[in-house]
Amino acid sequence: RVREIPLGYADAKSDADALWTQYHAAEEFNLLLGNGRDLVTINADLQYRIGDIHAWIFGCQNPEQALEALSYRVLMKATVDRNLDEVLSQDISTFSAHIHSQIQEQTDAQGLGIEVVAFNLRGLHPPVAVAQDYQAVVAAQLDRTTYIINAQAYRQSALPMAKAMALE
Repeated sequence: RVREIPLGYADAKSDADALWTQYHAAEEFNLLLGNGRDLVTINADLQYRIGDIHAWIFGCQNPEQALEALSYRVLMKATVDRNLDEVLSQDISTFSAHIHSQIQEQTDAQGLGIEVVAFNLRGLHPPVAVAQDYQAVVAAQLDRTTYIINAQAYRQSALPMAKAMALE
């Protein structure tokens, strides 16, 4: 039987929009990032199967809580040395595969007797309270880049014309 542990949230809303500015669950937890100023919200599901029932029952007093704690430790280790821009711009499939393998490695080291079936990343975004401000900052950065590119294009077209007029 495949079991599931929610990571980063509790009581998911079934009708939630996939927008950064709206809560996706009754409770969403934030992880502190490397610079100590940024927070990120990660909504994920860890699916696992008990492979060794003896290790699961006798290897740990509360194996499900141990698995959840190991999973959060792996998530924090994967995000602790990054800022919000780096976390949000990384390749999600590579990030998910890395987390999946690290959780499996940690549970094997602890002897929990489980097989991690999947680590499904449902959402990775700034906390809802600052999401609109973050989107405004990203939009301003994109506008800045657009203005720079437009200025360079204007220079590339205007400079030859000015040289031609000067020669004339």
